[in-house]
Amino acid sequence: MLEAFLLIFILKKLDATFLSKLKDNYNLVVNINSNISEKEIRNLCAAATKKAFDETDFEIRGSENLPDEQGVIFIYNHLDNHPY
Repeated sequence: MLEAFLLIFILKKLDATFLSKLKDNYNLVVNINSNISEKEIRNLCAAATKKAFDETDFEIRGSENLPDEQGVIFIYNHLDNHPY
């Protein structure tokens, strides 16, 4: 019983940490200086996103199945595949 409680506590803490990092990333974009180039903004967002994932054990899988062509819109509803 204690092990299950600790596992739930750890998972909730990881989720909260990850969500906090994603919110930091959002705030970075919303509050960014307007004279920064789009490329610099993308680089800042990529670094912030990497930092969010670095603090978790989350894995992103299946990116090899995404189209390589430009001009493609990819829509994914993660809620349809949620295991709960």
